[in-house]
Amino acid sequence: MFSRSIFLACCLASVSGYTDATATVDGLAADAASAVADSAKPSWLLVVCGLPGDDAHRERLSGAVEQIMSAATSVLQVPAENVTALVGDEAMQETLQPTLDRTLEICTRESLQDAVTTLCETVPANADCWIILLGHADLYAGKSRFNVQGPDLDQTDMAAWLQPLQAKRQIVLVTMPVSGFWLKPLAGANRIVVSATEADQEYTGTEMPYALADVLTGRGEHEKLRDADGDGEFSLFDLYVIVNLEIHGRFKSLERLQTEHAQLEDNGDGRGSEVQSPYIPADPVETEEVAADDQPDDEDVTQEVVPVDGEQVLPTEPKSLTAPKPITNESMDGYRARQVLLDEPADQ
Repeated sequence: MFSRSIFLACCLASVSGYTDATATVDGLAADAASAVADSAKPSWLLVVCGLPGDDAHRERLSGAVEQIMSAATSVLQVPAENVTALVGDEAMQETLQPTLDRTLEICTRESLQDAVTTLCETVPANADCWIILLGHADLYAGKSRFNVQGPDLDQTDMAAWLQPLQAKRQIVLVTMPVSGFWLKPLAGANRIVVSATEADQEYTGTEMPYALADVLTGRGEHEKLRDADGDGEFSLFDLYVIVNLEIHGRFKSLERLQTEHAQLEDNGDGRGSEVQSPYIPADPVETEEVAADDQPDDEDVTQEVVPVDGEQVLPTEPKSLTAPKPITNESMDGYRARQVLLDEPADQ
């Protein structure tokens, strides 16, 4: 009887162990399937470079296009077959086609409209769609004109072309001068828009395209892509903040006044915000030197005491500044940018 009980107990233990093991395997399989589904999330990227101008800008813009394209499949998680680029002129075309091993079309008003139309017809509603504009622009009669071969285009043209796009998340990075004027026309319920400048007289050539390219490929001079807001993820918000820290560092190292102030608009109200501001280190306050004759005597330098309940206590130390908390309010700029997750650059 005792032996039969032991036998039955062993059988039950075996069945229980098999059930637990099966549940564990099923759980691991479900987790793996979920991870595969996340990695297979459909996404598209269109990189657009306008007229480069002189040879120096052509070289820098060509390098930026190449770097952004190389980071597309890794950091931005866009399949190579879904990446398209338009380049500024024939010289850029000749340089980049062998390097990128693909055919590249020259950017004109017509070719850009065709490329955007193709995105509208191809990208499904559950996908992410990135559009990155690089180059030069000028302001005329309230229109920020993106300089391309032939007739230029402005923010109202792009807004009209993008109207049919149904992608779940649409990320448009406008990295040229006077690009702040693009925010309001491009704003939308499913759209995140970044401009390199405010909507004012920031005409000077921007550093954003080059800082963006360097951060995406782990080659930043001052910054590396990291979890800037401390929420445990790499996101578009982190990329935006780190790119702006990189820009800030470049202007500081050159001892130049910063001539571009990027804006992020992702709540659909058309008004951009400098959500990077809390992360930018404050400039040290310069104090005037006090002449030796004006220095107080040592015995006159005393620490103020503060009476509390009849006692005398020393004043507390000033509180150190704390890091900004992640944006959790859905109505604030920056919230939706946190939902666009990225991978860490391979070179970091």
